[in-house]
Amino acid sequence: MKFQRIFCVFSPLYWTLTYLRNKAYDTGLYSSTSFTTPTICVGNITVGGTGKTPHVEYICSLLQDTFRTAILSRGYKRKTKGYLLASPLTTVDELGDEPYFLYKKLQKTNVAVCEKRVLGVTKLLQDNPTIQAIILDDAFQHRAIKSGLNIVLIDYNRPIWNDCVFPGGMLREGTYALERAHSIIITKCPNNLTNTEMEMWKRKLHITKQTLFFTTIKYTSIYEAESKKQHDIPTILSSKHILLVTGIAQPKPMYTFISQYCKDITHLNFADHHIYTNDDYALILQQYKTYRTTIVTTEKDAPKILEITRNQLPIYVLSIGITFLNDSETEFQSLIQTHISK
Repeated sequence: MKFQRIFCVFSPLYWTLTYLRNKAYDTGLYSSTSFTTPTICVGNITVGGTGKTPHVEYICSLLQDTFRTAILSRGYKRKTKGYLLASPLTTVDELGDEPYFLYKKLQKTNVAVCEKRVLGVTKLLQDNPTIQAIILDDAFQHRAIKSGLNIVLIDYNRPIWNDCVFPGGMLREGTYALERAHSIIITKCPNNLTNTEMEMWKRKLHITKQTLFFTTIKYTSIYEAESKKQHDIPTILSSKHILLVTGIAQPKPMYTFISQYCKDITHLNFADHHIYTNDDYALILQQYKTYRTTIVTTEKDAPKILEITRNQLPIYVLSIGITFLNDSETEFQSLIQTHISK
């Protein structure tokens, strides 16, 4: 907290620099490239997890049976550079944990990574000229590409009106940036969110032209990491001891969910996009031998953990999904499908 107060001194400078950069794009001083193939950007204006990956998965699941769909991601912390189109031989190290998870989960969706989004879309369309929809994963600040539909996610537990820009806060740019959004989703909401609270969010965010949605997290299934065999969630999570292993930005909701079933939980909480090592394996193995524990992890972490454990430990994967509140799911689906069908 002390260091954060020190860094707040630099936040006005960062705000000014990002504001001037945005103005350069808004006025045409910097150019943006658009594509005839419909694009949807799913991003945020904060650092850290807002539940972006399950929302990208939801959109692709909605589209992939009707439209030839692709995802373009940066591939954060991958060990490769430049453009790469995922194939059955591609590893998690080459693709990055989030796009690798999406590639494995969405069998009918093409997945590619590239730091430069314009180059990435260009090459993606060269490789697959029949693609009808491209989801730009975490590209809201990539102004060099102009998306046809900008969806911005905001974590319910981190209201942006109580925050400031980096490095003193968690905002990537000022809240004025929401003007570029076509739709805003408040994520990780409680199931019992009231209409009064929804109206408060709309007022605080100064919503005028954007559509506003509210979603909550749901844990949909649990399965064995290696065999993919499905199990009953209460049966697995009611174990005497759980070893929860995570390398995600916001693991608290998962811990809270598991604690409904098991009161004795050891949590190995690594940083987001953590690259697991042999030392991590030794720690996991020690916990397993000590407690004869049930090991649970996320879909994003599972491939990386399997790689270091060499499939020698029983590991369960807890799947995550989203639910739209206030009977708004049909409206959101219509928004997505109408944009792609234009």
